[in-house]
Amino acid sequence: MNNPVAKLATSVCFVCNLTLASATAAPLEFRYGFDVFSDKTTQLHSFQSMSLMYDMGSGFSIGQTVFSASTGNAGGLFIGGFEVAKRMRLGRGLALEFGAFVGGGGGAEVVTGDGLMTRTHATLIKQITPDWAATLGLSYIKITGTTVSTPALGFGISRKLQMRVAGGHHPPYDPTYDQGVEISAIKPVMKAYIPQNSNKRSGGALDNVYLMGAELTFSLGQNTQREMFLSAFGAAGGDGEGYAEYQLGYRWFSRPDGLRSYAQIAAGFAGGGDIDTGGGLITSAGAGVIIPFTPHFSAEIGALAITAIDGDFTAISPFVTGVISFGGKPEASGPNSRRWQISTGLTQQYAHSGYRLAGTARTGDPVLVETSIDLFFTDHLYFTGNAQTAVLGDAGAYAVGQLGMGYEIPVGGRWTLSPEIFVGAAGGAGIDTGGGLIVGGKIEIDYALSDNLKLSLGLGKFVSRGGAKPLTAHFGVKIPFTSFH
Repeated sequence: MNNPVAKLATSVCFVCNLTLASATAAPLEFRYGFDVFSDKTTQLHSFQSMSLMYDMGSGFSIGQTVFSASTGNAGGLFIGGFEVAKRMRLGRGLALEFGAFVGGGGGAEVVTGDGLMTRTHATLIKQITPDWAATLGLSYIKITGTTVSTPALGFGISRKLQMRVAGGHHPPYDPTYDQGVEISAIKPVMKAYIPQNSNKRSGGALDNVYLMGAELTFSLGQNTQREMFLSAFGAAGGDGEGYAEYQLGYRWFSRPDGLRSYAQIAAGFAGGGDIDTGGGLITSAGAGVIIPFTPHFSAEIGALAITAIDGDFTAISPFVTGVISFGGKPEASGPNSRRWQISTGLTQQYAHSGYRLAGTARTGDPVLVETSIDLFFTDHLYFTGNAQTAVLGDAGAYAVGQLGMGYEIPVGGRWTLSPEIFVGAAGGAGIDTGGGLIVGGKIEIDYALSDNLKLSLGLGKFVSRGGAKPLTAHFGVKIPFTSFH
């Protein structure tokens, strides 16, 4: 299982002192790869992965990676976490990289313990163009609570990125306008899956599944009739507790702006709970209508069809989407700016009577790795997306995803308070969330070590429709940054 925001947060890099500028390429690199296991005796035979890495200089990079099951019978296994790497140039467009990953997760009943995963690798990188490279390497992967402990052959591609926020300046202020990747909108989404003759992994007909999540969209240069998107969802009700998915897609619009229709295609990874997605590969196609309300907010209504490539899952999905757009006319002179904040750390949930399903053998207080992305609308009010995966506490396969709002309150000196409220989805590891939907809140106190780094402590609570209503404790760091556009 995994979470609804799931990969909105993990597809954005854990960065240190990151400033995005429309006229200066940020040192970011997107990677897509496969790890094919030498041990084929387990339920999981290979991983596919997506990473976003930040170049810290001197050959060192740090970032976040999400892995998902690719072949075998483990569709729905997701693991997310942190990665650090050191690259050495060899000449003639070649480089050798050594790296290590640590994270957690689970799903598809593969993980029965903590769910902690470690991966070390040595990778040969061949530069094909100034932006694109091919990779080939060896890795060793171990997942606690499973029999997975194996060497693997890895291969993939990578692309250097220049990230920008839409609505910025055109030339001559931005001479690289057509060269970067532009974030155009964030979209909170609710949708339903209506299965079409689909059966559960355990047998019997699959009933309706209700999901929530988010989408991050990317414009393609100055062409406003095409865009790419990355979406992530988790089950919040119905017959899908523990199910999660993420997809990368392409969308065509009927006209540049205003009331318009569109068509889209996408592919990605999915599974978890009792939904039979086979090895985890899914594909979808759909159409919808955009209804604008203001220059920065609109709604989308549509439907799509989704199917698992090698599993017993096909569904029709109506959906409703809110669109928070970054587009609009720039100021006449000088750059616009927008405040962001990326947070990472650990969350502990305190188990209580009824926290886990009756008969569940697992015990303990789960510890989860968490990542949040905060987008400020005003000096104090912000939208937040949060993803968490278990690494300790006998809770492998347990994960949480949340969307919410927060308010930053200065309380003197370097101190601030940050209360947040959220709605989300959670499930896995026998924790009784009653279908997945959760609501709750937390309050954090932050101390600024510098303009670009804060320490954070927090307490919170969420409630579900099941017995799980835990108190939570949070510790981590926050990295504020500003995008200029």
